[in-house]
Amino acid sequence: IQYQLFIIMPPKKKEKSEPNVTIPEGDPVAGKKIFEGECSACHALEGDAKTAAAPPLGKLFGRAAGATGFKYSKAMAGSGIVWSDKHLWEFLKAPGKYVPGLKMSYPGSVSYTHLTLPTIYSVQISVVAVSLKKKTSSMNI
Repeated sequence: IQYQLFIIMPPKKKEKSEPNVTIPEGDPVAGKKIFEGECSACHALEGDAKTAAAPPLGKLFGRAAGATGFKYSKAMAGSGIVWSDKHLWEFLKAPGKYVPGLKMSYPGSVSYTHLTLPTIYSVQISVVAVSLKKKTSSMNI
């Protein structure tokens, strides 16, 4: 008698391809103001993701969606997004359309300013995080 053992593995998440968009230049200082005025009502840059109202957004770029200790929706956790400025740009336009089934209440924005500035600010935050916060003092973050 010969036995065969089959191990059923969950399917690998397919990475969502990066959108073909050009991110315009923006003002990170103005982006910080928009972040602090709107995004920070739910999101912080650092903190305990398990107890937060929303996932922390520091060190966002290069991170897979759903990768912190935050309790994500199945839609976000299974989205296949690896965050970049291009994914964030498209996501901020219409989060619920970009990730159907998302629990986030922000409806999105078609405002050039509201898309560009937080995206540019997030790029700066990620650059700061990657470069061990060398630029922090010069950016007043």
